[in-house]
Amino acid sequence: MRRHAIIWSIVVVSIISISSLTISGVFPVYAQSGGPLNWNTNSNYGVNWDYISQSNITPDNVKALSLKWVFSTPAPAPSGSGLFPAEGVCCTPIVENGIVYLLTNYNTIYALNSNDGSLIWQQNIPQSFNNPMWVPGTNNTNAGLGFHYHNMDMFYSSQTLGQPLIWVTTDNYTTFAYNAQTGKLVLEFTPSFPLHGQDGNMGWYTPGPHGILLDDHDHILIIGNSGLEDADEGRGFVDGYLINSTTPTLLWQTPIIPPQDGSNPNWDYQQIQNMVGAWIFNGTGAVNLKALPPAELNATVYDDWGFAKYSTSSQSYAGTSPGWGGPWAYNATTGIAYIGTEQASPDANATYRPGPDLWSDSVLAINMKTGQIVWGFETNAHDVVDYDCSWSVMLVGNDVIKGCKDGVMYALNQATGALQWYFNPPTSPRDNTPFLNPLNASQMQKVWPCGSSLKPCLVNPGVTGGIESDPAYDPQLNYIYVVTYNAPSCYVPDGVPPSPAFPASIYGSALGINTTSLAACGITASGGAVNNLTVYALNANTGKPVWSYSYPLPFRGGITVSNGVLYIPTEDGHILMLNAATGALIDDYLVGSAMVQQPAIATNANGSVVLIQPVTSVGGIAGFAPIPGEVLALQPISSAPPVVQQVTQGINPYLFYGLIAVAVVLLIALVVVAVSRRPRNVNQGTSQ
Repeated sequence: MRRHAIIWSIVVVSIISISSLTISGVFPVYAQSGGPLNWNTNSNYGVNWDYISQSNITPDNVKALSLKWVFSTPAPAPSGSGLFPAEGVCCTPIVENGIVYLLTNYNTIYALNSNDGSLIWQQNIPQSFNNPMWVPGTNNTNAGLGFHYHNMDMFYSSQTLGQPLIWVTTDNYTTFAYNAQTGKLVLEFTPSFPLHGQDGNMGWYTPGPHGILLDDHDHILIIGNSGLEDADEGRGFVDGYLINSTTPTLLWQTPIIPPQDGSNPNWDYQQIQNMVGAWIFNGTGAVNLKALPPAELNATVYDDWGFAKYSTSSQSYAGTSPGWGGPWAYNATTGIAYIGTEQASPDANATYRPGPDLWSDSVLAINMKTGQIVWGFETNAHDVVDYDCSWSVMLVGNDVIKGCKDGVMYALNQATGALQWYFNPPTSPRDNTPFLNPLNASQMQKVWPCGSSLKPCLVNPGVTGGIESDPAYDPQLNYIYVVTYNAPSCYVPDGVPPSPAFPASIYGSALGINTTSLAACGITASGGAVNNLTVYALNANTGKPVWSYSYPLPFRGGITVSNGVLYIPTEDGHILMLNAATGALIDDYLVGSAMVQQPAIATNANGSVVLIQPVTSVGGIAGFAPIPGEVLALQPISSAPPVVQQVTQGINPYLFYGLIAVAVVLLIALVVVAVSRRPRNVNQGTSQ
């Protein structure tokens, strides 16, 4: 009898164990079960869906959202020549295990109790305003001006260096890691990008947002430089570091454009030969550079950027860098990172950069361990407007989803970079901004968006672009959400080095762009007549629009989707809540202050689901005046304990093999029971 009890106990324990394994969500899902719901870097770190699976905030009760607590951003301390601007919290909060992490533009991290917003710890990030990588004369000009962070500048890790960490990368290129529970500084280091005159770099870098990505499993961090967007632009690089100790080791350093000293005019050609895929969008499809005959490829990319023709011993006059803005993506299975790059600079002046200018305005796939560029996809050959591919890179199924400032959404194959579909929104008219053909030598010599005329001209999408935000993805509906907008600019020609020939660069002394006097371009309508946004829901398989929703303002920042509700924070102080399936307006939550970041959704320390929305200062595209920022925590008036939805694709492998294991245990148990019940041998002796 005891033997039978033991056998059946084993069976029961095995079944319970397998059931627990399945319920606990150890297989790839996008919400945790049996624990807190967390919101890490832009949600779903690595795939960047801006989505979370929960069932407490619904389309039915979202109208009942009420204020749970407010954290008012403390006033910044004086620094350098004056005060930091009152931007306040400048990134979507990270929420991990009931703690809310905030980052301000005046370099302070706050860790808050998610129940009531009370302070757990804070750290003032040390800054240095002297950096030999910066353009001469600017080293101290940013002291006191504050920094502008984005959702890629703060992230969370749990495995690297054996403790939970909050990472912050600052505008002076220093990366800091703080213990997420105590705020203690654990790591501080500055990458070694080539200085002016080194490794083919004849330009300079600038203080500003720059890309960064962490592989928490293999402890590899990649980081890119930030560009000037002017005639002094440096040669863009991406560095890879091993960070399994507090003294990171440089693994590799990969340039994304040819050497600016003109030493290798065949750089593009040689690189393309070693890539899996190399593509350029021409407005209707993708030109496959690897399929071109050698002579045609050479004619297309030889001395791309004109470095051999125009560079000098001290300056190149053109360049690009890795992108800023939203987070880069990472496929942990393949070890490939997906990054965006900035526009070709000088932005609106291509006088001294003939050719397609690879790899500006591009999406690049980079091997995290080796730094090899696996494939590249350039969205705008020979950009003469400013259509960088910053903001979030998103992974959906086998595709890389990317929206660039040209206002177009692209779906690219993760393995090869091949174009799967693109969406050019019909609500965004293209004024003097046609896509150029990289195989047309004349078009690759274009120097100004508006032809040869020196008169001011209308450009749309304008200097701020047509997409300036992070998209979102709902795996339940298989919809991709993107906000496109119109904010036309009036471009004015001007001169750039090395001679005062027209046209304009965007920044520096040769500004060349007037975005405040559209009347100079013949535009007399005001406000919403020219400035507006359209939210699109796209079928993730085809890129075809399912529904759209319009609003009379441009848009900057990001959007969040969860449980049938799409959240759109606007620059005029509203959180628009749309039905994710139909696009119908469910509610309009009036906050009253500008918002340029998407909200986080997570459980607080008590297990209730809350929506945490940063209310910032910077007015973004519409130009609202800066005001002190704050963070709001909202939840329905009546909130039940969280019910977590599982999001899986296909058969759960753990459940499948778990059931097999249970079947094996049952079979063994039955065999043992059968053997134990056999009649004893009558000749067997008896015990004494």
